[in-house]
Amino acid sequence: MEIPKETKYGCLTSKFHAEVRMISLPDELKSGEILIRQEACNICTADYTQWLGQREHRGYPMAGGHEGVGTVIAKADDVYEFNLGDRIAFIFPYCGHCKNCKMGRQDECTCREKVKLPLKGTQQYFGFSQYMVRHSRYCVKISRKLPLPEACFVEPVATVLNAQNNLTHRLGDTVLVIGGGTMGLLNAEVERLRGSKVIVSEVMEEKLKKAKEMGFETINPQETDIKTVTDEFTDHEGLDIVILAVGNQVALNQALDLIKKKNGQILFFSASYPSAELNIPANRIHYDKLRLLGAFNSTLIDFYQASRLLGNKLVNVSKLVDSIYDLNDIQEAFKRASEPNTYRVCVKLNEWEDE
Repeated sequence: MEIPKETKYGCLTSKFHAEVRMISLPDELKSGEILIRQEACNICTADYTQWLGQREHRGYPMAGGHEGVGTVIAKADDVYEFNLGDRIAFIFPYCGHCKNCKMGRQDECTCREKVKLPLKGTQQYFGFSQYMVRHSRYCVKISRKLPLPEACFVEPVATVLNAQNNLTHRLGDTVLVIGGGTMGLLNAEVERLRGSKVIVSEVMEEKLKKAKEMGFETINPQETDIKTVTDEFTDHEGLDIVILAVGNQVALNQALDLIKKKNGQILFFSASYPSAELNIPANRIHYDKLRLLGAFNSTLIDFYQASRLLGNKLVNVSKLVDSIYDLNDIQEAFKRASEPNTYRVCVKLNEWEDE
């Protein structure tokens, strides 16, 4: 197939403004590259919070979007893993040559800033573009049985797997997820799959309703004393694991108050802007064997596992798809994504011929 000479793509140009632009594509595919007809990309938290002006340190124009899927329509002669017509999701670029990449830690690639997409001009992820050339090493196959908005969840599920792999799990653990947004409920889904008793804490009624629809116990800490409820679930022993799926000081203080006395684990899944402050005596960490664990990004292994979990319907994300917008309506899509009770908003990039 002849490579299109240019493609439409959506980007942020300033606070509260997203628009569609055009950019030239490479004239030919280089070794290891594939041409993807990108079909859908969900708007993630990092995308819409920059639209809100909270992450402007990332700069403009921002051609973001990394929760995307598409179809392979052309490939270099030395690409063997993928065939034409395969549906793929893509991971963040990584070099593949540094020590961390060779050890399977693509999420900690030391040369990430040097890895560029083969485009002239702004270098970003271009998840909201109709076509894109990517190296095949950044891609994993995803089942065509999944509706496209659900297939876009490979990347967020991969980040959850990467985060939870830092925890020590035992069947029957009691886990509190603070935050009932998209990432909180994805954490809850995966924890339940690991054999944990999961409780979701949330203050917004619509999100509490969603968590209940997905079969989770819920707490509204503004209406109920959260410690009283968690004590009932744990027979006053405290929680085994607390996952912070929101980033604020109140949630952090609750986690420190609710975790069990010995060998408790707190997972810092979400970033906070402004950053919450940790105020805890070092001896508590020492004597209580308290584990404080950070989480960010994902590896290629996480992507493959996320693809299987979604493709085999072991993680159900159907209730987390909020709405679908065409690429030309990307400004309205970002407005919707930034509303408080919204889950994932999907941007439709091309016609879905197989849906």
